[in-house]
Amino acid sequence: MMSPTDLIPHGPRGHLLSEGEQIYFETFGDPSRDAVVLSHGLGGNRVTWFQQVPEFARHYHVINWDQRGFGRSSATGGEIGPEPAAKDLAAILDYLQVDRAHLIGQSMGGWASMGFAVKHPDRVRSLVLADSIAGMYTPTIKQHYAEFVGKESTRGVDGNLAIGQHSALGDKLRQKDMIRAFLFEQIGAPTHETVRTVRALLLNTEYVHELPQTLTFPVLFIVGSEDLTFPPEIIREAAAQVPGSQVIEIPETAHSPYFEAPNEWNQVVFQFLASLQ
Repeated sequence: MMSPTDLIPHGPRGHLLSEGEQIYFETFGDPSRDAVVLSHGLGGNRVTWFQQVPEFARHYHVINWDQRGFGRSSATGGEIGPEPAAKDLAAILDYLQVDRAHLIGQSMGGWASMGFAVKHPDRVRSLVLADSIAGMYTPTIKQHYAEFVGKESTRGVDGNLAIGQHSALGDKLRQKDMIRAFLFEQIGAPTHETVRTVRALLLNTEYVHELPQTLTFPVLFIVGSEDLTFPPEIIREAAAQVPGSQVIEIPETAHSPYFEAPNEWNQVVFQFLASLQ
């Protein structure tokens, strides 16, 4: 854990223009160190990584950002989803003059990371897919996610969810720490229209055909043992398509172990990155 006396520099931050949209990013830590890019999920924005940024910035150059239509990034042109996200990620790294980076994508952020990786494999040091299949569909995975999207299509639309209840969180966190569960709910809060639109785009964005030729870098899958969006068996089926990849399951967490059990999640990622030195 970080000492209160540690001073971590806050680097460049602000908006950059990408295909007519204002994309917000922030950087932390020493820019001479290896870059780590955090790409958030559908249920949040860059702030959901608040339990990771201070820790990772002690050892890496951390780049955190909001995808189009989330947080401080615009979506005025109507183009949102994984394909423009991959382009925006490239624009950020170009602007910051980062040649190569470790990519970490949570759920939806896995698609952004994978979309970038298949187009720019030479710019990826490693890839961490957190509770994400990142477009690596098989018929079984496709059927599962389609059924999940169908069940979630009306969930919470009429305000029928309890405080702190969220499809990306497990009930255990709400029972154990209602304040943090409520914080997660409030950080994200995208519109139902945005959620429906992006889920449909994720369901129809596949990268599996490009994988054998491009994923020449280390890949780690992390999954919560009680994830309903992408259960461990679904993540393992996705990982089976990536030779040499690892899968690590974090017990008693659901779709957001990075938020639900940050110490355990951070340690898993730290060990993975350290093994690549």
